[in-house]
Amino acid sequence: MKKQIIVSAVAITLSLINNLFADGKRFAASYTAATMPQNEFELEMLYFNNFGKMSGSFQNYAPKIEVEYGVLNNLTASFYFNFTGTSAKNNSYPSEPLNLESNSIELRYRPGAMDQYLIDPALYFEFEYGKNVIGYEPKIILSKQYKDIIGVLNIASEFETERSSGARTTNFDITGGALYEFNSLVACGIEFRHDGIYSNTFGNRLSRAAFLGPTVNLTNDDFSLTVNLMKQLSGSPSSNNGLDLVMHENYEFTAILEIEL
Repeated sequence: MKKQIIVSAVAITLSLINNLFADGKRFAASYTAATMPQNEFELEMLYFNNFGKMSGSFQNYAPKIEVEYGVLNNLTASFYFNFTGTSAKNNSYPSEPLNLESNSIELRYRPGAMDQYLIDPALYFEFEYGKNVIGYEPKIILSKQYKDIIGVLNIASEFETERSSGARTTNFDITGGALYEFNSLVACGIEFRHDGIYSNTFGNRLSRAAFLGPTVNLTNDDFSLTVNLMKQLSGSPSSNNGLDLVMHENYEFTAILEIEL
């Protein structure tokens, strides 16, 4: 059943591809400094699937639906619906049906015009509120395109509180990558992510993991589709051959599709 749903979704996506438009989100794990044009709306559909634990099968899937609006040419506001679900077999992890976990409001601000500085900067802030979670995430965005090469670096801290227990955690996340534009449609490259999880507000480090993997982006005047798969390279505390497979997964898959409203 799940395979039929995935195949159907891919078929629908491909059939719509000539009617789509996007502002060109090129990376899966990172933002560039580009923002939406003023007064334009955009619908973005994101799919995250983290899978692979020490034993059995495990998948945490987290679709998101986002509506973006260009408040100014250098200020973009977004509203998210964040879903989550877990499928687990033959291990101690519980399975959870797909449900709406939270909503988020996001702001991205770029000081100045693109290419005004040696490296294009932007600032990001997200506030999340849900049935059992409340959190916020500030982020620094740095990016640059030089001829056919696009580079990006994001530095973020995510502060979350579990409402039922009051437990607080902090994620310190560094992401980045580079893409090469083969032509006006296709860009391919590589992305990395290093995630550290801390108790309270940067208290004891509970876990860390580093990921690396390829990204493919298809963009023209009508659509933008980005797909990425990253593999965990190292993690601690080590639970399996130098990897952390307790608080992180072995693989992280991301797909992002953008549509103009």
